[in-house]
This record gives sequence, C-alpha cells and structure tokens, in this order.
Amino acid sequence: MTSQQNLQPIDLIIIVLIAKDNRLATLKPLMIEVNRGLESLNKGDVIYIQ
Repeated sequence: MTSQQNLQPIDLIIIVLIAKDNRLATLKPLMIEVNRGLESLNKGDVIYIQ
C-alpha cells in the first residue's frame, strides 16, 4: 500500500496489525502499541505492529 500510494494528503492514519490470526486473545496484547501509535502519529502515517 505505501509503495503504491502517496498517503500524506489523506486525513487518515493506518495501523497494520501483523498476527497469526484475528482472535481477540492474539490481538489484545498488540493494543498497547496501537495506543502508543495513536498518540504520536500524524495523518498519512502508516505503522506495522507485530
């Protein structure tokens, strides 16, 4: 996505969660990093959380 699109003009922050599945028990530990990212990201930013 980031190599195909210029995301800077878009009023959007993208957070990609990289996990083995989408079950709550798997994703819940990643939420700490999601919250940190939301505090410091700007529009057009993309981060990957694993």
